[in-house]
Amino acid sequence: MLSNLSFNANKISLIKHPDYYNYSIGLTDVDDEADVWKMNAYDVVLNELQSKDLESIEPENISKEDALLVHTPKYIETVFGDTNKNRTAWAGGPWDQSAQRAVLRSSGGMIKNNEEALNRGISIQMYDAFHHAYPNKGEGFCVLNDVAIAATKYSRLGKKIMIVDTDVHQGQGTAVCTQKD
Repeated sequence: MLSNLSFNANKISLIKHPDYYNYSIGLTDVDDEADVWKMNAYDVVLNELQSKDLESIEPENISKEDALLVHTPKYIETVFGDTNKNRTAWAGGPWDQSAQRAVLRSSGGMIKNNEEALNRGISIQMYDAFHHAYPNKGEGFCVLNDVAIAATKYSRLGKKIMIVDTDVHQGQGTAVCTQKD
């Protein structure tokens, strides 16, 4: 798969964390081969990248301050709040502490990925982008719009930003979150 790639592994960082895909996906009574494939594909790609001896970096959770760059205060309180009391749009299964950890950590990972890419020239984030999340709500698997948050953060630091979304459908949340920038 990636064995034909040649690159300077000393320059590339691999942003990953065990929390990324360690959540209750709620598929116990659902036969969803697409989600099972996605989890297996993640492992295959991660194992291949780890064989390249890249520098692995475990990111911190995203801060409320960064999340507020594109999301409303009320929505951020829901996302960061008590998972037993608050609910968000999360099609990945129950919104519980494991899902919250995955969302907060992977969103922090997107910011770290951008920081590393700016410093090294290239970086790899081992999680999907949450391009469907709107300023005031999540949609599908997307709770926080990590792409819009990272783009806004670095744009405000004077960096030129271009988002290229290669998913097979519209990342409408990102378009809404970044429409004024």
